Parts: sequence; C-alpha cells; structure tokens
Amino acid sequence: MPLMRHALKIQIMKKTLFFLFLFAIVSGCSSNAAQTNPESEDPSTDRMQPDPASVRQYLVDKDATRETAALFYNLKEISETRYLVGVHENETIMNRAGNVSEALYGTDFMFITDYLRNTGSWYKNKQTEIRDKIKARCKLGEVITMCWHYRNPISDEPDNFYWSSLLKENPAQENIVPRLIPGGSQHDRLKASLDILADFANSLTDDSGNKIPVLFRPWHEQSGDWFWWGTPHHCTQEEYRKLWKFTVEYLRDIKGVHNFLYVYSPNGNTADEGTYLNTYGYPGDAYVDVLGVDYYLTNVTTAKVNTQAQLKLIADLAARKRKIAAFTETGYDSGKYPVQNLLFTDTYAPMIGDTQIAYMMFWSSENYIPSGSYMSFHSYVRSPRVVTSINCPDMFTFPTN
Repeated sequence: MPLMRHALKIQIMKKTLFFLFLFAIVSGCSSNAAQTNPESEDPSTDRMQPDPASVRQYLVDKDATRETAALFYNLKEISETRYLVGVHENETIMNRAGNVSEALYGTDFMFITDYLRNTGSWYKNKQTEIRDKIKARCKLGEVITMCWHYRNPISDEPDNFYWSSLLKENPAQENIVPRLIPGGSQHDRLKASLDILADFANSLTDDSGNKIPVLFRPWHEQSGDWFWWGTPHHCTQEEYRKLWKFTVEYLRDIKGVHNFLYVYSPNGNTADEGTYLNTYGYPGDAYVDVLGVDYYLTNVTTAKVNTQAQLKLIADLAARKRKIAAFTETGYDSGKYPVQNLLFTDTYAPMIGDTQIAYMMFWSSENYIPSGSYMSFHSYVRSPRVVTSINCPDMFTFPTN
C-alpha cells in the first residue's frame, strides 16, 4: 500500500508540473500577442516619449526623419488641448482676420505631377513656385499639408481628376485605378508620376539642409463618386487598398521619401467605425499615420450634429490606434447657402468643442470663409483652443523638458 500511494503521488506531481508548464506557455503567447497588437493595451499607460526611436515605432515609415517624427509627436501632444488651423493656398484670409497668420499651410501636388503630360515652362515654373512657398512657410514655423488632385495620367484619354468631366469628354471612359495598380496595363504611368512626386518631396529642404516634413493626403474623398479613384464607385475596395499601399511602399521603400506622414481622409457621412474602416478601402494601420475626414457644412444645424459624430469617431480611433486625428478639409459654401455671420464662433467652435483633433484645414476659396463672417472668424482664431502663428510652438523639434 505505501508503494502504491508513492506511485500515485508521483503521477499527481507529474500532471501538476505538466499543467503548470502548459499554463506558462499559453500565458507567454498571450503576453506576446498583447505586445504586438497596439489596440490591446491601454493607451494611457503607453505614452510616446519625445525621441525619434520611441515615435518611429508608431509611424508608417520606421526611417522617418527626425523632424518628421517630431511633427507626429507634437501634433499628438497638441491635440490633447488645442488644434492648428490653416487655409489651403490662401495667404490673405487669415490676415484679414486681424493680422493673424496660419499655423498650417496647404498646397497640392496637382501641377507638380501634371507636367509629365504638359512639359511647358509654365508647369516647371509652378513646381518651383510651390517649392519656394513651402520653404518660406516652413521657415515661419508653419506645418505643410499636401493633397493630390491627380489628373488622369493615361495618354490619349481626357485629362481631369473629376469623373464627370472624364465622362463628358469620353462617355466610354474606362475605370482608371485597375489599370494603374500593380499588374495593370498602365502601371508605369503611376510610377512615372510618383517618381516626379518623390523627387519634389526629396528636394524640400530647410536652411539647415533638413528635409521638410509633409502631411501627405493622397487619394482623398474616395467615399464620394466625384474623383476617378472613388470607391466603391470607380474601383473596388481591394483595388483602392492596392493603390494606397503601392503609393506608400514605392515612395518610402523605392524612392527614399522619409519626410511624409500619410493622411487618410474620406469624405463625410462616415460616422460609424465599420463604414470608415471597411466600406471605403481603409488600407490598414501600417499604412496610415493620420485619420482624417473632409466635410463641408450645408445646413449648419444638421451638419453640426453629423460633423461632431464624425470627429468623435476619428478621435476615438486615433486614441486607440496610436494615430493622429484631423479635420482635413472643410468650409461653408456661401455661394449655395445663406451667409452665417457667426459661423465660426457659433458653429465651428462648439462643433469641435474638446474633441482631440490635431489640425483643421479650411478650403481656399473665399466662398468657404465668407467675408460676412470675418468678425466671427477673427474671434474664433484667437480663442484658446485654436493654434495660429501667434501661439504655435516649434513643431519640428522634440521638447527638451
């Protein structure tokens, strides 16, 4: 009997050790899984440190320049309490609002890449003009954001970025995206344009020779049907993802562009997470630095509610995914709707409230910041939450304390 009890004890001990060993393996796997999934951790316990190595692990480009990493860090930090404001390619509207300059300058790659097909001196001069403006604005401390109204690059076809214009000229117009992505018959056209875009990006240097960081916003407003890259209107979600991913990988890995933060910005009506991330071809967290939305106000009451929901959505997603949220394009079309004299103080300011966005870009035409609302705009841009040239910190260096 003692011998049998001893044997039984040994069996129990062996089983106990086996289950302890198995538990240790499972726990280790779970721990590793949590470390590789950024959404499984509490963001408040995993704060970025103000140094390039800490920030780069969150970026699309792990080789991003120091200045680009600093811009991401500073935008993320500033979004907790304030946000930058700018007007796309318009140097006068901010000054009319009381000698205030913007903290954010927007321009376009459209005329830079267009000279692939239009080789006249006007296009080359336009490229020089845009480069000089970017350098001057960066020297003033302004953050640069660039969209890309990419005209159809395929020869012997209509030359426009609006689908309706392409159809008007050619009712039999084929979808363009499937022909530009890898494996498409016109893939070399896309690469040729990206070559020009990359050369321009790498030519953007400040007075010290450092590459100027750019918030690059390609393939924007794809949720609408007006651009030829709209999905699901003129390409499938998977085709759109391939277009986006190839753009990033070609610029980053082949052309050595390391001064871009990549901005994803569908148009409005994206207030639920499933639509924002699934319906419009979101390329994945590894290919996006900034979660944005473009939305223009029409009926101010309805728009206020809708926009609040969309901004909250991207702010919540950005917090969870360790990204930046931004109101990437907006305005109020006074050409179509009655001028709202208190548009900015009574609509925009409360609409944004304390939502954690890093910046907001108004579109360029004065239709979108109507002159009848300048007094409201003047008060708005001087409010504590808004960052302009007056109160903008250095966005391209890491804080030292």
